[in-house]
Amino acid sequence: MGMDRVQLHAGATSVFWPNAALRAGKTPSRGERPPSKATEAPMPKIRAGNLTMNYDQQGSGEPLVLIPYLAADYACYAFQVPDYSKRFTCLSVDLRGTGDSDKPSGAYSTEMFADDVAALMQAVGVSKAHIFGLSLGAATGIWLAAKYPDRVKS
Repeated sequence: MGMDRVQLHAGATSVFWPNAALRAGKTPSRGERPPSKATEAPMPKIRAGNLTMNYDQQGSGEPLVLIPYLAADYACYAFQVPDYSKRFTCLSVDLRGTGDSDKPSGAYSTEMFADDVAALMQAVGVSKAHIFGLSLGAATGIWLAAKYPDRVKS
């Protein structure tokens, strides 16, 4: 499965749905066919510190950074972002080594991921944000709050 599509599960059935459609707030209904891949827009990438990071931005309001769990990319929050983006500017990220972000060799750590997220926030002009993560994303958020308390609202 390419990173440009999300595998959605409905009981025993799976369908691959374009990320761009989900980013646009298009939630598939049962039995609906996904739109053509040709309609997808590329995700933005930005130089954050010493690597290029892939991210998605949707909505308006206070910034909310969504940090994925282990081995996941930004699309792990595809079902939450349409609702969150009604109140927040959602920044969903691909951490180093996942999705379309750079994959440098060597060991990674949650502290390193926190440094990357702080660099991404600076690069996109977000001085302070709410931070959300599950599992690895939560551990990264804790490091972010510990090292960069001035960047974390909650």
